[in-house]
Amino acid sequence: MSSKYLLSLKLPTIYVMAASKNINNIIGATGNQGSSVADEFLRASWNVRCLTRNPASSAPLALSALGVVAVQADLSDLSSLSKGFANINAIFLNINFRDTFRTILQAKPSVGEKSANEAAFNAEILNGKMQPL
Repeated sequence: MSSKYLLSLKLPTIYVMAASKNINNIIGATGNQGSSVADEFLRASWNVRCLTRNPASSAPLALSALGVVAVQADLSDLSSLSKGFANINAIFLNINFRDTFRTILQAKPSVGEKSANEAAFNAEILNGKMQPL
């Protein structure tokens, strides 16, 4: 999948892709921030797709009632992502930087916030490079 445009923000990251329909794939749509993003894209008349490990659970079903298409996929399973990412225009992905930061700071408080922030940033970069996206 080659990108036509790439707009990278610290948090969240938005990748705009070339495709034939306005389909936004929201990773994390079942959470607080992701569901708000889904609402905004639905209001803008986009087709919204969400990746979820269990489309039959309550949060994806609630989103489906609003018009979101829930697709079974797992970010750690490359083969499951093909269907989820087919023919999309954009991906909304919000990473959990805060928990990584807290874990590092709690494990070694003497490292300080600046070093913990840098370590958390590097951990998220490494995690992103290790993902099959």
